[in-house]
Amino acid sequence: MQEEAKLVVSREGFKGGARVLDDELGELFPAVYLLKGDADELVIYDQDLAGSLRSGDLVDFRGRLEVFEREGQRLRRILIGGRDDYVKFPASGRRAYNLVAGRVVKGEGMSSVLMLTWEYPPRVVGGISSHVRDLSAAIAERGNLVHVITPEFPDAPSEEVKRVGDGEVRVHRVQAYDRPAPNFTTWISFMNQSMEERAISLFRDEGYGLIHAHDWVVAESAIGLKHLSRLPLVATIHATERGRRGGIFSQLSAHIDQEERWLVGEAWDVIACSWSMVGQVQELGAPRDKVFMIPNGVWPEQFEVRAGADFRRRFASDDERLVLFVGRLVHEKGLLELLKAFAYLSVNFRAKLVVVGEGYLKQEIYDEATRLGIQDKLFMTGFVDDDTKKKLLSVADVLVVPSLYEPFGIVALEGMAAGVPVVVSSVGGLKEVVQHGVNGVTVYPGDPSSIAWGLAYVLSDPARASAMAERAKKEVSEKYSWDRIAHNTLSVYEKVLSEYEKSGWKPRDRPVRHFRLATPPRTKARPG
Repeated sequence: MQEEAKLVVSREGFKGGARVLDDELGELFPAVYLLKGDADELVIYDQDLAGSLRSGDLVDFRGRLEVFEREGQRLRRILIGGRDDYVKFPASGRRAYNLVAGRVVKGEGMSSVLMLTWEYPPRVVGGISSHVRDLSAAIAERGNLVHVITPEFPDAPSEEVKRVGDGEVRVHRVQAYDRPAPNFTTWISFMNQSMEERAISLFRDEGYGLIHAHDWVVAESAIGLKHLSRLPLVATIHATERGRRGGIFSQLSAHIDQEERWLVGEAWDVIACSWSMVGQVQELGAPRDKVFMIPNGVWPEQFEVRAGADFRRRFASDDERLVLFVGRLVHEKGLLELLKAFAYLSVNFRAKLVVVGEGYLKQEIYDEATRLGIQDKLFMTGFVDDDTKKKLLSVADVLVVPSLYEPFGIVALEGMAAGVPVVVSSVGGLKEVVQHGVNGVTVYPGDPSSIAWGLAYVLSDPARASAMAERAKKEVSEKYSWDRIAHNTLSVYEKVLSEYEKSGWKPRDRPVRHFRLATPPRTKARPG
């Protein structure tokens, strides 16, 4: 690059010549290069612009950049911290950049967010996995860049790029099992260390403008990154330990409860998936105006799958009604109560109970079914892939969600999208999604007689059940599409970033100050 091709903006204004950086300002701010006409570089370091950066007034800062642009200039390069490593932007257009407090967020003009989650397909523990997969895709589809950091999984690539619409989802899988952990909480801590290490290198090399943590499991890395990067943190609380257990009755539960409170307290804003969860997040210490209700969702078109009779016969005979349960085999899902209800139902209906999922209650479920005499009417599939699950929904006569605790109940929503009648416990988010007798049936949680009644209500009148299922399917496409949920989530992001831009809490570029190594002169008075 030739010297005469450079222009410099300093306190004296425009002038040609070599690059000039004010020593004081050079310690605090990156240099900003603009392309003007045939000139290769324009370095901005005028007093007013420096003042805008120092005060954190990005609206004023961006406004000044737009003035330069209207004069025929274009943002081309940014030099970070005085180092000779350039960040290149497309030469086209004024808006092909995303600048946050003087730091560069790369991605060819796309705004970017970092999502932290302990599960992402093919790793599936609960509902967070599909939630993050679908939310990240819906946000990317609108032209954004989403980085997802998550633990490794066998045969899954450590780095994966998914092009979605005009945006991208970049999945970064980190080592989580390379160090022996004596217990669950130690493993969680090791996992967070790996996630934070990858996120720091990502922030240094590419950057992102906001951090989004999914549940307490990633609280350590999310909060650490928030303070290291001085970027805003948004948290989604998918469930609470107090809600799952009905209280805090062990040291582990107390630890998880404190992690949840820590994350909620550190987050700029919090997202909850139901009004029931909004209340639980407030119990963790969040003020009401900090919590936003955004429900889970589905891609309705993905549930248009239809399986044939041969597929159905793998699970139930033609003369059996197929009652379907999908979920983790854990206490709060109400499986033991469902078995008792199915025993009651079997007196009057020839039916097969198909249970999809894995969990610590598996053996107890087998034992309880044997004790109730319904072991030959129970089919446990274990874990199945998404395609098999969707096919099962298409051939089921009824989907039952008998949860004792349920923050939202994504499985019920999937059943509604598939057009299968649903029977759900009147608890948590389920009672907000299903209106009894309108788009499904609600029953008392933990009450086998009530669950049996709800199943019989559906199976005894197929026409009535079909009408409810049709209404449910229409409602899902109108209210619970990921396109709508992405819009609402991005609205929270924009609110947070708008408030963040006006705040004084920003990244700081500070110079390295070396220690003095010279031997001090000997004095009579020396501390000792």
